[in-house]
Amino acid sequence: MSRDVFDENKGLENFQRSLGSVAKDIEEASDILMFMDKRLGVLEESTSVIRGDVTNYNRVSSNIYDTLKEMEVLQVIHSNLPKIKAELNTSDKNDASITEKIQLVMKMLRVLARYYISLQSSPLHFSTKTQRKVEIALSETCSRLSSLCQKVLQTHAASSLKKTTTILDLDQTWAFPTETLQQFMGLIQQFDNEVLYPISYSSDISSNYVKTKSECLVQLLNSLFSQSEAGQLNEASKEFVLGKEEIGIYLIALARILSATASELLQLYDTETSQALYQRIGKNVISTVSNSIHQCETAYEQQSSLENHILFPLIHCVKITEDYIQMNMPFEDVALFDLVSGVRKEVEKIIISSLSNLYNGYCNSSKPVALSTNGISDIARGIMLFLTRLCQYKDSFYLLESIGDWGWRHEVTADLPQSTTARELAQNYIMDCLLSHLNSVEESANAIDTLTWKKGIILLNISVYFESACVESEIATYLDDEHYNNFSELSQKYSSMYMDVWRQCSQNMLDATYTKAKEKPNMSTKDREATKEKFRNFNEQITSIVENHKESVRFEPSVAKFLLQEVRKTVLPLYQRFYDKYFTSDFTKYKEKYIRFTKAQLDSYITEAFSPSLS
Repeated sequence: MSRDVFDENKGLENFQRSLGSVAKDIEEASDILMFMDKRLGVLEESTSVIRGDVTNYNRVSSNIYDTLKEMEVLQVIHSNLPKIKAELNTSDKNDASITEKIQLVMKMLRVLARYYISLQSSPLHFSTKTQRKVEIALSETCSRLSSLCQKVLQTHAASSLKKTTTILDLDQTWAFPTETLQQFMGLIQQFDNEVLYPISYSSDISSNYVKTKSECLVQLLNSLFSQSEAGQLNEASKEFVLGKEEIGIYLIALARILSATASELLQLYDTETSQALYQRIGKNVISTVSNSIHQCETAYEQQSSLENHILFPLIHCVKITEDYIQMNMPFEDVALFDLVSGVRKEVEKIIISSLSNLYNGYCNSSKPVALSTNGISDIARGIMLFLTRLCQYKDSFYLLESIGDWGWRHEVTADLPQSTTARELAQNYIMDCLLSHLNSVEESANAIDTLTWKKGIILLNISVYFESACVESEIATYLDDEHYNNFSELSQKYSSMYMDVWRQCSQNMLDATYTKAKEKPNMSTKDREATKEKFRNFNEQITSIVENHKESVRFEPSVAKFLLQEVRKTVLPLYQRFYDKYFTSDFTKYKEKYIRFTKAQLDSYITEAFSPSLS
């Protein structure tokens, strides 16, 4: 056991010695490592300096390379600028189409835009001068493009003006020629999408489009009126213009051209942009014409109700305009709607007033009526024209209905017949106006003791004119036989009044004695003198009547033909018998002094009284 302990102690000592040796070795290694650490720190500092030098060298090398590259780009730009300008100038002189010229300008703008962006980021301080040259080139080329674009818009406007002659032909679809304009707008929009230069040609073109289109539409309206006056519209448009007022033509033309403009915009832009641009165009055009419309409305208010017959076709035009807008306008146009609605309201007010004023101011006026035997008076013609237009344009009937039965009269009596239909209402108004005017004329004639025959002329002219005008116009669809019988009875009455002067004249030819032809009567001195007096009176009266007729009496042609036959039947038979009886008698030695007319000469002389009315 002792030996084992000994061996064990010995082994421990050896182990301790070994550990001590190892510890010493570790200490020595640690010292070495400490020394190496110090040396490595010094080495690292040296390496860092070298690394920085290398980095700086690389940076300088890169800068030099970039500068060389920028200088190369600058040189290319500088050398290409004159070439671009020369190519653009050459294109101005050749026969290329305007589309080809626009495409070339856009191509050059794309190049210049790239140059501009490249120079903006250039680090070279000496590139500023070249950058300024590029800016000038861009500005000049942009102006060139704007000029070309303006030509396109103006050419489009000019082609639109050629369509003036058919604006009022409502049977034709009316639109602007948009194919070329669509291609042009497509080029502009594509250019904006591709070019990074910070400008929007679409915006510029849109503004120019609004301006050019607005001016074009105003020119269209002006051209419409000048061509209308010159008779240069197509046949359908000419027919439509007849009897129409300026306002009515304005409204329908506005509806046509603005609807066409809205449709054109939708082919060029999206819906939102189209609406925005349309509002600007519509506002410009409407503001231009609204002043003229308001001036016309003021004139309507100030003119007489006789002249306001022109407002019935205007109501018709308003209705056509409203229907056209509803069917063809893709956008809601408040300004146009307000304009049309305003015209309707103003015209309605004036017509309602005129319906009453026509009756009370001209048909049943308490004031004396101007009398003339020289044809139909302007008042009678005005009354008939007013009534004819009312019946011709049934769109206005609701205004007569708004007045109601006999509402046009200041005083209404219980014995007046009431209407149950619009037709009966029209009958009442028409006949009340016409018969009341005849009555007013007769009262005025009686008030100044007008000769019966002259009074007959005045009234007969008016009565026959009223009847024939009713038969030949739309009024005929509203009158019945009983109404025409009224005119016939009045015409017979007035005809009899007129024939009074011829009957009095022919009374001179009456003779109580009868002598066969070729039988020479044994006349006393008293009979001779009486016969002379009869011839003298007849000659004086027939001359006075005929000369008076030739100077100041004018009939409606149909009246003149009728009355000429009546006068012949009244005068000629008596004269012929008187002539035959005394031509061969010895009542005087100077027969040519008393017998001034042969039978044929008297017929011709009487005809002269009516010739001015028949020619």
